[in-house]
Amino acid sequence: MVSLPSPPQTSIMNSARMALLAAVLVPFTAFTARLVEADGYLGFVRLARREPWGLQMLLDLSIMVGLFGIWLVGDRKHAAGRLARSGQSQSQSHAHWPGTVLWLVACGFLGSPAALSYLLVREIRGRSPVAANQG
Repeated sequence: MVSLPSPPQTSIMNSARMALLAAVLVPFTAFTARLVEADGYLGFVRLARREPWGLQMLLDLSIMVGLFGIWLVGDRKHAAGRLARSGQSQSQSHAHWPGTVLWLVACGFLGSPAALSYLLVREIRGRSPVAANQG
């Protein structure tokens, strides 16, 4: 039989997840920003045209961003459903859509930094992505 971790362990695990997400997000975003500054926002397209591995990585990233987008929509719908079950009105339970669209657009344009940011925000809010009807 599997037992759930006690609250102090859960808190430590949440802190560890947040630290790991931040440890990846901050340097990767800085690295990405330097590349965009040096080569322009679409610099990766030149690489994908020139190198088969560059194209493979671009396609792989596109697939992963699409899968993350599908997961993100489900995650936010699930959280909105919890709000509806807790007595929120129907309009409040649909309040997640503007934020969901914003996150999807951010992931489409920014890729991993946006996805990592979503996961970090989700951890900070206690795994409730639409807590207090915020983005």
